[in-house]
Amino acid sequence: PSPTRRTPEQAENNKQINEQMAKQKAESEKQMLKDDKELNAWFTQKNIKPVKTASGMYYMVKQEGSGGNPAVGDTLTVNYTGHLLDGTAFDSNEDTVFHHVQPLQFVLGLGQVINGWDIGFALLQTESKASLYIPSTMAYATQARPGSSANPKGIPANSILTFDVQLLSVKHPVPVVPATIKKDSSGTAAPQQIQKNNK
Repeated sequence: PSPTRRTPEQAENNKQINEQMAKQKAESEKQMLKDDKELNAWFTQKNIKPVKTASGMYYMVKQEGSGGNPAVGDTLTVNYTGHLLDGTAFDSNEDTVFHHVQPLQFVLGLGQVINGWDIGFALLQTESKASLYIPSTMAYATQARPGSSANPKGIPANSILTFDVQLLSVKHPVPVVPATIKKDSSGTAAPQQIQKNNK
């Protein structure tokens, strides 16, 4: 068979995949509207006036930082405490009850953390403190997260999450300078990688 011609089975599989993706997108958009309504009611109740991002998440800077904003690929070191909207703390690196009190490190923009963190931390300056209000579609969506002794409830599916965070430091990646050609003692060209320190 021609590599560009689809079999009827492939065409049917592609149709089913496209239908499933369209269904998931519609469900996600519906959940996003529901979350936004719930968040706005919660903001009114708590008398909070955060900034809404183009993505649909909200944030509020509590203490301005002195450094610049991080970029994709930077390694961030952060403190955080996460809550459900009902006030239940589900994780923290600052509360010993969760058994891990070291600041968390992650690389921004690579999907190592929930999408709401990748979006939210990119908006913050180094050393700033903020609150992030993250719709479920930018957190764990339909996936429930198991509980622990500190939080038996865990994180139910479709949970809106709030985080009090502090961006402690930002480390930029060390750029690699293109290979240079040096001749060794025999006169043979030998490429070398040179790393440039970026402070």
